[in-house]
Amino acid sequence: MKKMIIFLLITISLLTCFSTVLAENASDLIGSITCYVEAIQQYPEAIRDACGTDMYRQKLSELANVITAANDAMSDAGLPNTLNLWAIYGTITAHSSDCSFFDSALSKANWSREELDRIGYHFGLMTTGQKPGLQCGPTRPKIQTPVPKIQPDAEPDPDPDPGPA
Repeated sequence: MKKMIIFLLITISLLTCFSTVLAENASDLIGSITCYVEAIQQYPEAIRDACGTDMYRQKLSELANVITAANDAMSDAGLPNTLNLWAIYGTITAHSSDCSFFDSALSKANWSREELDRIGYHFGLMTTGQKPGLQCGPTRPKIQTPVPKIQPDAEPDPDPDPGPA
């Protein structure tokens, strides 16, 4: 009986240590996860603007990398990953031929951000009164919008105001 009680106490203390480590990992990673998801919210617009250009594939690849990083961070934090981030990528690729993905992809990205807030509150990583969203502030990675290229054989537009001659 005494051995059983000692075994039970050791088991409980090990579980307590494990849950404390899990909570520390989650609280350490929630900021990074938030930044990833907020960056993902910017990609539907950047990809829409790049649709039909050489930048389209690059932006799509960047999105896939950020989604992978966010999912890995969720796993490392031990949090349930119900963000469904790959649905954003799937929506974009399913409608890439006519570039009609923006509203649907942005809606999915916004839902994923709201789901992250729900997870954060549920696991005590966010507190009541803490403003959800925009946790990354000015350090959030900016998504470069594509710059239109001038065709080499195209003639430049004449200057409408040449100034004094």
